[in-house]
Amino acid sequence: LPPAFFTMTPDEVKREQQLRTERVESSLVLRTKAMREKEEQREMKKYRFALIRVRFPDGILLQGTFGVYEKLSEVFTFVQEHIVFPEGEFVLTTGTGLRLTEADMNKTLLELHLVPASILLFVWAGETPSEDYYLKPEVMLQLQSL
Repeated sequence: LPPAFFTMTPDEVKREQQLRTERVESSLVLRTKAMREKEEQREMKKYRFALIRVRFPDGILLQGTFGVYEKLSEVFTFVQEHIVFPEGEFVLTTGTGLRLTEADMNKTLLELHLVPASILLFVWAGETPSEDYYLKPEVMLQLQSL
């Protein structure tokens, strides 16, 4: 990951401090659901990148960094470019079991609450290829231990 991923600008630090102060103040006040949702949206806007990891059934993780306003379709394209059987149909699900469907493709990663980082689970949806591995050989050569 680039160093910019981990560094915050002075404006972001000030905004973070302001948000923490507001959070303490708001915890002392009863709020409606709409107020809580608005605050949650404000909290999520501080991120510029989303770290998405896709876990394959063999335990290997494919990692990509995306902008928070990129669409879910970009994640699917990223996965498709790296798997050994790109024309195969697959499904990605969240760790909570939420299945990401065709209806979610035009939603941003921010809207899907995949920010700042998420692990998605990969499953073949249709015909399963005969290979025992999921990623292309050139991708497997770049494999690193976590």
